[in-house]
Amino acid sequence: FQSAFLHYMPVRPLLRIVFYTYISFHDLIYNILKRSIMKNVVYLTAKLPENYKRIINFILVGGLLFLIDFSASMFAFYIVGLSAGWASALGFSTSFVVGFTLNKKVVFKHENNSRLNLRQQITLYFSLAIFNLLISAFAVEYMVDQGLVIEISKTIVVIIIAIWNYIILNRIIFRPID
Repeated sequence: FQSAFLHYMPVRPLLRIVFYTYISFHDLIYNILKRSIMKNVVYLTAKLPENYKRIINFILVGGLLFLIDFSASMFAFYIVGLSAGWASALGFSTSFVVGFTLNKKVVFKHENNSRLNLRQQITLYFSLAIFNLLISAFAVEYMVDQGLVIEISKTIVVIIIAIWNYIILNRIIFRPID
């Protein structure tokens, strides 16, 4: 993953530092999850059909990403004092950092059997994340302006985004070769 992505990455030192930090963080989170949570999930879902396993893994990974997103959003809103939209955008961005790797390796389990190459997957995943980020920030801001508390607003928006994310990730971005 690292060498393939570096091939397309501009040769700017600051971007390289950010990229290596990002990759290190991904590897750390992925290894922690793989050793602890995911081993138990694999054991519990061993006899289920593959589609059910994928949905359960998506829900578990999504739950982890939601916790990251939600905690960062609440911290930014209540502690830092950002508006609901900016706090939601910050929370969503933090969960994006680990989302690609976990979805690719844990949920959809694609290594070399995907219809799209790594560059295409990253581009599409990033585009989807930007779209989700904009929808999330504006929808949460709107709901809070209408009088709904941020906790409920954020939860509703994340559930809606998770549904279309599963469909797009499963049918387009991480779709295996038929």
